[in-house]
Amino acid sequence: MKNNTLNIDETSIQLSDVVLRVFEILIKGRWIIVTVMVGINLIVLIKLLFFSPAYYSSTITILPESSENANPLSVASRGLFSITGATISTNNLYEEIIMSRKLMYRILERKFPLDKSKEEVTLLSILDIGEPIFEKKIQKGYKLMTKELVDVSTNPKDITSVTVYSRQRKLAPLIAKALVEELDAFNRNTAMQKAKENRLFIEERLKDTEDSLIKAEEILKEFREKNKRIEKSPQLQLEIGRLQRELSVQSEVFLTLRKEYELVKIEEVKNLPMLRILDEPVIPFEKSRPMRTREMMISIIVSFVIGISLALGFEFSNDLFSKSENVDKLNILKNYMKEDYSNLKKRLRIFSKKDTNEITPEIDTEDDKNDSTEL
Repeated sequence: MKNNTLNIDETSIQLSDVVLRVFEILIKGRWIIVTVMVGINLIVLIKLLFFSPAYYSSTITILPESSENANPLSVASRGLFSITGATISTNNLYEEIIMSRKLMYRILERKFPLDKSKEEVTLLSILDIGEPIFEKKIQKGYKLMTKELVDVSTNPKDITSVTVYSRQRKLAPLIAKALVEELDAFNRNTAMQKAKENRLFIEERLKDTEDSLIKAEEILKEFREKNKRIEKSPQLQLEIGRLQRELSVQSEVFLTLRKEYELVKIEEVKNLPMLRILDEPVIPFEKSRPMRTREMMISIIVSFVIGISLALGFEFSNDLFSKSENVDKLNILKNYMKEDYSNLKKRLRIFSKKDTNEITPEIDTEDDKNDSTEL
C-alpha cells in the first residue's frame, strides 16, 4: 500500500511539473503566439472583407412523386405497358437531371433581368466569366454553376431542395425557379416522347391483333359452315371449343389494347406540370456567404494552436541545443555521419577503379591481336 501511494504521489508530481513547464514555456513564448495569431487573423480578415464577395441564397423545395396524387390517366396508361410507360423521374434522379450539362446549358443561355435595370441578358453574360470563345465560356459557366452556385440535396423523406447562390439578391430566386421549370419541361417532354413511343408500339400490336381476330373469326365461321351437325361428334365439339377459346382470347387482347391506345393518346398530348412545389423561392435579405463570424472563429482557434506549437517547438529546440550532453550527442552523430559519408566515397572510388581495370585489358588484347596480324 505504501509503495502504491508513493507511485501515485510521484506521478502526480511529474504531471504537475510538466504542466508548470508547459505553462512557463507559453508565458515565455507569448509574443510568438500573439504575433502568429495577429498575422493569420489579419490575413483572413483582409481576405473576407476585400477578396470574398458576398452571396445571397434562395431555396425551392420539391415534393416526392406520389401514386395517390398522380393523374389517373397516367396511372392507367402504366397498366399493361409499364416498361415503356411515361413515368421517367423520381426525386432520386432530380439532382442528376438538374446538374446535367444539357439542363445547365439551357439555364446559362436563358435571359434574366438585371438587378438595377429592366434589361434582360443571358445568365452567362451576368456571370461575366471573361472568355472570348463561346464554347470555353459556357463550359466554365457550367463548372461555376455546378461547383459553387447551385446545390441540390434530397433528405431522407425524399424532399428535394434546390439552393442557388448569387451576388444579386433578386437573381437567386429567379434562377432557382428557372431550374425547376427546366426540370419540369424536361420531364414533360420525356414523358410525351415515351408516350409517343408507347402509342406507336400499341398501334402496331393493335393492327396485328385485329388481323389475328379477323382470321380467328373467319376460321370459326368456315368450321361451322362445313360442320353443321357436331352434337354427335366429340372430336368436332373439341375443335369448335378450341376455336371459340382462340377467338375469345384475341377479342380480350384487342379490347385491352384498344383501351390502352386511347389512354396513351391522351397522355401524349397532355402538357400538365409534373412537379409539386412545397416552398417557392423568396428574395433573400441577408447574405448567406461568406460566413465571416464562423470563419473568423475557426481562424482564431487554428492560429492559437499554430502559435502554441511554434512556441513549444522553439523552446524544446533551445533546450536541445543548450545542454552540453545533447550537444555532445549531436557531435557524435555528426562524426558518425561524416565517417559514413567518407566510407561511401571510398567504396565508390574502388568500384570505379575496378570498372576501368576491367575495360582496359580488353583494349590491350585487341591491340595485341592487331599487332600479331600485322606481323
